[in-house]
Amino acid sequence: MRELEHDVNGPGTCIQFVQRTTQATYIEVTAGTGCHSIVGYNNHGKQEVSIGSGCEAKGIIMHELIHSLGFWHEHNRVDRDSYINIDLHNVQTSSQHDFTITTTAKATTLNTAYDFNSIMHYSPYTFAVDKLKPVITPKPGKAPVNARLGQRINLSPTDVLKIQRLYGCHEGKL
Repeated sequence: MRELEHDVNGPGTCIQFVQRTTQATYIEVTAGTGCHSIVGYNNHGKQEVSIGSGCEAKGIIMHELIHSLGFWHEHNRVDRDSYINIDLHNVQTSSQHDFTITTTAKATTLNTAYDFNSIMHYSPYTFAVDKLKPVITPKPGKAPVNARLGQRINLSPTDVLKIQRLYGCHEGKL
């Protein structure tokens, strides 16, 4: 949590996770089953962020916390078909919903370019039936040469910018 704050805040304050005392609504990080979180503010008390077995890496935890801050996957953007191809025939049936476009009523691009390096982007082979065939492929000429689809190392500069814009923080401290 502190690394996410540091990456977004720079020398200022933008977002801050605090220890719960009496807050009625809060995030609870649990050692649940799998890696998942509800997207955005949950006005019903506890919002669980599950960090189960195999989910303990910093980048995965940051990914789930960013869901709790209100962000969908990058490959669910309304403009994604201009940047990537998705082979739904190669997606596990139980995970087809993870590749639907999220409407602008639920999600916004915050006037940012499509981010192939986002910590919120799936890797090319996520939920593939045939692990030798990618589910996600960039359209020709759209991805930067050094694109790292599905990276869980750090926030991209655009991830930081989107959080700053959504939360009304000072931009430019990337």
